[in-house]
Amino acid sequence: MSEIGERLLLVQNGVNAALEKAHREAGLVKLVVVTKGQPAEKMQALIDAGGRYLGENYPEETAEKIAELKNIEQVEWHMIGHIQSRKIKFLTKYFNFIESVESLETAQKLDARFLEAGRKIQIMLEVNVSGEVSKQGFALAEKENWGAFIEDVNRIDRLASLELVGLMTMPPLGEHAESSRIYFKRLRELLAYVNEHKIGVKMTELSMGTSFDYSVAVEEGATIVRVGEAIMGARIYA
Repeated sequence: MSEIGERLLLVQNGVNAALEKAHREAGLVKLVVVTKGQPAEKMQALIDAGGRYLGENYPEETAEKIAELKNIEQVEWHMIGHIQSRKIKFLTKYFNFIESVESLETAQKLDARFLEAGRKIQIMLEVNVSGEVSKQGFALAEKENWGAFIEDVNRIDRLASLELVGLMTMPPLGEHAESSRIYFKRLRELLAYVNEHKIGVKMTELSMGTSFDYSVAVEEGATIVRVGEAIMGARIYA
């Protein structure tokens, strides 16, 4: 087994242990491996080792790397970074899942492009439940803002080419994984609030937790964790 394969197995075992600790059923969490900034050869090693869910931030870079990869029909590509309007064309061609829809306007732009492409896609709304100014997403650190959020949720839910399935967040980076727990709890509470008040089908997905704190995220109800360097090693910065 490759070194990447060994680390993939180690993290998957960590996810399984956290599920057991939280008395949740096995297999409930999707492990998305963050491959942004990683070369195609390392991504190929991941795919060969059984990596099936890959998270990317820069869709143009992703398109270039996909051209070098084999067995990509086995891969579900997740967009987890900021969405630039001029890059949406790459999302319609390559991606299966968008986790980082940060506004109603972004959702409307995505809907228009995916309608043109004749595709539907699952999306999640990125929310900022910490109040940290550097974070993207709907500003929902204060519960008094949750009611107005429902209006946006219902508008997005009516967009024909988008299937709204859940919420995503990135907490502030603390000194210990436990420091993230309060934000993961808040996201879980927000999902319950939205499902109680929104129109239509309930959302089920919570994307939260990274290499630093994924075990805590799983304990708090994550259905998707986004793990990069713990599996892929350090990123290459241009």
